[in-house]
Amino acid sequence: MTRAEFNKLKRQWYEKLRKSGFDDIEKGYENAPFINRHALATMKTIKPGAQEHYRRCAIHLAHYKFKTRRDYWLFRWYSEGHSYRAIVPLFNKRFKCKRSIFFVHTHIKRLKREMEEAQLWVSEGDAENEALGELVEVMLNKVES
Repeated sequence: MTRAEFNKLKRQWYEKLRKSGFDDIEKGYENAPFINRHALATMKTIKPGAQEHYRRCAIHLAHYKFKTRRDYWLFRWYSEGHSYRAIVPLFNKRFKCKRSIFFVHTHIKRLKREMEEAQLWVSEGDAENEALGELVEVMLNKVES
């Protein structure tokens, strides 16, 4: 089978699957929040502190109940590592409107604040470790004085 024949057959089967309503989780973002989570080019050059931030964003995205679809999509694109400038055309296309980079910036700033307040990434083990760290610090301060 030649490559052209294979591609033709592949297109035919993808069309049949699409018409039947099949939803492939490995294609696109709709049902796969963890498969293609970050803009790969951005994430390769990012510092460890920022990697932790985007990890927290991914956890927040997966577990938080957003008030609107607009908030969900803005935060999703942000958590995937897209720049504000890249998010503007994605937003405008999805919601069939014309929004500015200022609009994206102010909404994502609010969503990041909500993420920090919710702290969905903190597990019981993390909270215990933090409390233990504070206890050790108090004990060291007593020993020093």
